Amino acid sequence: MDLLWGATQKARGLGPGELGAITVAKFQNASLLTNDRQARQTADEIGMSVSGAIGVLEYGVEVGKLIGPDAVRILEEMIREGACIAGDLLEMFRRKMLEARQE
Repeated sequence: MDLLWGATQKARGLGPGELGAITVAKFQNASLLTNDRQARQTADEIGMSVSGAIGVLEYGVEVGKLIGPDAVRILEEMIREGACIAGDLLEMFRRKMLEARQE
């Protein structure tokens, strides 16, 4: 329970969904998958592994489940549907996926 209290104290402003995701990931010894900046910071502060949409898509390309252009299209669709991804991150992701395609 100390973990939960510590996370709650650090995460004032996180909703029950984010706190629940952090709690489940921590107790399952799993990575937290989120694009929420505050949830990512909180998880990082309590020593958790964190990844977001870009990390998941990159992994899909690395293991051959996706090709770069498809990963870019998925991320662009997520953004159109409301995901908040910084423009510089999107451009860096696009370049990386084009490089992966050429290798």
